[in-house]
Amino acid sequence: PMMAVNTRYTTNEPALIMERAADDLGQGVRWMREELGFEKVILLGFSGGGSLASFYQSQALSPTVTRTPAGDPVDLGECEPADGLVLVGAHPGRARVLRHWIDAAVTDEADPYATDPDLDLYAPDRTVPLDREWVSAYRDAQLAR
Repeated sequence: PMMAVNTRYTTNEPALIMERAADDLGQGVRWMREELGFEKVILLGFSGGGSLASFYQSQALSPTVTRTPAGDPVDLGECEPADGLVLVGAHPGRARVLRHWIDAAVTDEADPYATDPDLDLYAPDRTVPLDREWVSAYRDAQLAR
């Protein structure tokens, strides 16, 4: 048998709080074992579910997170580890994606119009393929920001 589990954030990803989503997944794992009688539970994480399943399993095995990024308490210590974890087309994680999307040219977080023209990805004279050294400097500036 197989069962699909969604979190409370289905179709509302901008509001996602990963710790709450992991708790939702934990409730599903517990319900499958206790109510449905599953002997083994294997998590299959697809796309963003890969990040969630990995985070859940890490916390179920060794809980370290006690608060959400907003400071709200969360108890993942009662999560039961799955018997296996399969990742298919797993998302690299929001932090990595957002790091690669952030505009490296912005020089003042309080003023998005304050930019470094040398790092303007959309400058009219910028051509593709992009210069490798420029891309490296751009990536460094993204990480620094």
